[in-house]
Amino acid sequence: MHKIVTPVSHLFFNKKNANIIAKHSDYLEIRERTIDLSFENEVFFHCDEDLTLPWSKSLKIKLEKIINKKKKLKYISFQSTRCCANGLIKNKVYVLSGKKFSKNEMIKEAKKNTLWIKKKFKNRFRIGLENNNYYPTKAYDI
Repeated sequence: MHKIVTPVSHLFFNKKNANIIAKHSDYLEIRERTIDLSFENEVFFHCDEDLTLPWSKSLKIKLEKIINKKKKLKYISFQSTRCCANGLIKNKVYVLSGKKFSKNEMIKEAKKNTLWIKKKFKNRFRIGLENNNYYPTKAYDI
């Protein structure tokens, strides 16, 4: 049987909306911008960071704080937005900026980041990767 997972969006800042939406959802997917809200069936967390790019120490600390705050999480998903180090956006799309990563380098970073999560949190989570839209700039080559 299929289950409905609903992202916890800005609509949840209104308590009446939140109760209606949560009532009709099997699970909720929290986001960084709604991390301070709390609901019974929060088991998913979607992070707006790229699994396929290098992670800084400060990003890892931020992730630890979020994950430690939300004890019921079972699933974490990440982005794969671009193939370059800098997140430069022009006209609402990424453009190539900073180091350009090869496919193999991106896979290597994804493995490294996934292993960090598994080790740090003792295989507590299933990890997902969300691909994003393609736009005709070099930032989306891979």
